[in-house]
Amino acid sequence: MLKKKSENKKKCILGVVGKNSDKKILLWSSTLCFLSGFLNSLGFLKFNTSVSHVTGSFTKLSIDVIDSTFYDLSYLIILVFCFFFGAIISGLLIGEREFSLRKRYGMVVMGIGIGVSFFWLLLGDNKLFVFILSFFSGIQNGIFITYKGVIVRTTHVTGGITDLGVLIGRYLKHKKVCLWRIRFQLAIITGFFLGGASGTMGYSYFYDNIFYILSLSYILVGSIYFIWRKQSMESNE
Repeated sequence: MLKKKSENKKKCILGVVGKNSDKKILLWSSTLCFLSGFLNSLGFLKFNTSVSHVTGSFTKLSIDVIDSTFYDLSYLIILVFCFFFGAIISGLLIGEREFSLRKRYGMVVMGIGIGVSFFWLLLGDNKLFVFILSFFSGIQNGIFITYKGVIVRTTHVTGGITDLGVLIGRYLKHKKVCLWRIRFQLAIITGFFLGGASGTMGYSYFYDNIFYILSLSYILVGSIYFIWRKQSMESNE
């Protein structure tokens, strides 16, 4: 009996959190996508820059190298490096890919929220703040979640749209497809879109104060993660 309880607790810690785990992880992933869409929309509105779309920045970087546009070149190099450095920090804090409740997701998400407020107070309208947003996007993108073979990158939806298209194509070809995977991809794409829309509406109402709302949202989501983990562990004791 004690052995069974120990095994159940270990499964919980490793992320096997019961029959509702799919729904909870789906909600967690789509919420992170919502926050990223929110953050990225503010980068566009305030600084006319996508802070998470490294592919576009890298393409522009290659163009500027050929055109010798040195101001844009240095700006893009720093932007990409900040995202890259954020991913390094995330790798140090999170580790391996597979989703697990023992990982520091909550701490990292709350840290992003605190950091947004701190650097907004410190830098405000200064262009340097866009590099901070790119750094935090890199950290969040490092929290990519692998669950039952599905990989979720929470700061962009390119992979999600690609995977959704492949799944629909397989379904149309009458191949066996897990419908929850389609729902999963639809949810994270929708989350990102709604986050961008909310950031846009929020910016029009609250203007610069919207960054504090973004910060509080990250802190709240990080706190909810700790509650979820605590409840999951207690239910398996």
